[in-house]
Amino acid sequence: MIRAISVYHRRIEKIKGPLSNAVPMVAILVDIAFQNPKTYPLVAAILSKLLTLLDDSKQKAKLFEKIRKRFDRVPNTGHLQIWLQRVSQSFDDALTYEEPLCKLVCDEDVSIWNSTWINSAQLKAALLPKKIINKKAIKQLVPVIPPSEVELFDY
Repeated sequence: MIRAISVYHRRIEKIKGPLSNAVPMVAILVDIAFQNPKTYPLVAAILSKLLTLLDDSKQKAKLFEKIRKRFDRVPNTGHLQIWLQRVSQSFDDALTYEEPLCKLVCDEDVSIWNSTWINSAQLKAALLPKKIINKKAIKQLVPVIPPSEVELFDY
C-alpha cells in the first residue's frame, strides 16, 4: 500500500493546473488513511497537493473540515493531526487541534512530558516545550508537502 501511494504521490506531484475531480480523489485517500494509519504522512502530502489544485478557497476549507470530521471518530489520531496541521498551515493557520504538539505550534501552553520530578530550575527551563517549536522553519514551509519529507524509501 505504501509503495503504491508513493508512486501515486510522485505522479500527482507533476500536475500543474486546476483539477476537476479532486474531491473523489480526496475521498478515496481519506478512506485509505482511515483503514491504514501507516499511510498518514503520504496521504497528507497528496492532500496538500490536491487542495492546492482547488480554485475556490471556500471549497478547500469545507473539504478540509470534512476530512477532519471523518477522523474525529478515530481514537489516537495525534500523529494524523500533526500532519493535518502541516497541510492546513498554508491556507488556514487558525485551525485548532487537540494534539499537544499542535497546540504548541499555536502558541498554547501545554505539557508534553512530565517534568514535575525535576528539581533543577535550570534543567526545567531547558526542557520547556515551547523551545522545541521553530517558528522560522514553520513560516518557510511550502504549501505542498514534497516526497522527500514523507517517503522513507525511494520507490
